[in-house]
Amino acid sequence: MKPSLYFADRLRFFLKRFRSEASLAGWFWKKAGNAEAAFSHSFSFSCAKNHLIFLPENPQTLKIFEPFLQKLTSGNNIFVQARSPFLRYGELRFLELEKEIANQKIDCCLYLNEELFLPFLYLAKKSGAPYRIGFRKNAGPSFFNISLMAETSAEQLALLQNQYQEVSSCPP
Repeated sequence: MKPSLYFADRLRFFLKRFRSEASLAGWFWKKAGNAEAAFSHSFSFSCAKNHLIFLPENPQTLKIFEPFLQKLTSGNNIFVQARSPFLRYGELRFLELEKEIANQKIDCCLYLNEELFLPFLYLAKKSGAPYRIGFRKNAGPSFFNISLMAETSAEQLALLQNQYQEVSSCPP
């Protein structure tokens, strides 16, 4: 039997291998907590201090976003690389990343990865970021509270740059 994409190779996660994708999405959603606060969409990336950014797996796609990501230099940004066997729910590195995210006040979460990977969606929601931005509609519970529709990475970049405005005075 091949290892799970989502979970550490531990006995307590064994039965989850047989659950459907929708069931697992519901499990991750519930595990992340259901509290949602109302928000206003008058948001500027330049006012956000701490970002959680899930980078795309494709190196060509990452190159498209590099100029935008370089603008996000202020604050403490956490960049999460594409999937690896050590970033499954329950793995030590995953638990460390979850703790690091919990210890920071994340202002904005950007999910730039093309694939919806449930453990990353869990971390996005668990971050408590008031702005969780993704680019794809997903079935089941929505881990993003802002979904931007774009067909290509270039269109996604254009949408992000439209949201990025140099603001001299940001609210406290």
